[in-house]
Amino acid sequence: MALSKNRSPDKRWNQAAFIDDSQPDVDSLVVFGDIDMANAPDFDTALEGLPLQDGPLVVDLRNCKYLDSCGIKILIKHQRRRTQFRVLVLRGSTIARILEVAHLSELVHLELSPCER
Repeated sequence: MALSKNRSPDKRWNQAAFIDDSQPDVDSLVVFGDIDMANAPDFDTALEGLPLQDGPLVVDLRNCKYLDSCGIKILIKHQRRRTQFRVLVLRGSTIARILEVAHLSELVHLELSPCER
């Protein structure tokens, strides 16, 4: 389910929320929650709905807790369409490890942010 810009998902909601945070010169999607087989089509739809479609893209996974192979496949699909593609993750997080094991860093620029504790 895609939410409009500047809305936060309900903290009790255990599914994913995809928030368009695009700027005039770069598409940006912020992900909250898990990305799995059940909501991967919603993740793909949210990325498809971003305004630029062929320019730079930033996918912010710092609030994402789980990513399965369906989500990785969608990231690769959209990476192939973009001139620049960055994925933001928390250093040492489960998501960072999943992307490392999947060798996604060989395809996209992973930007590691410090963990906030």
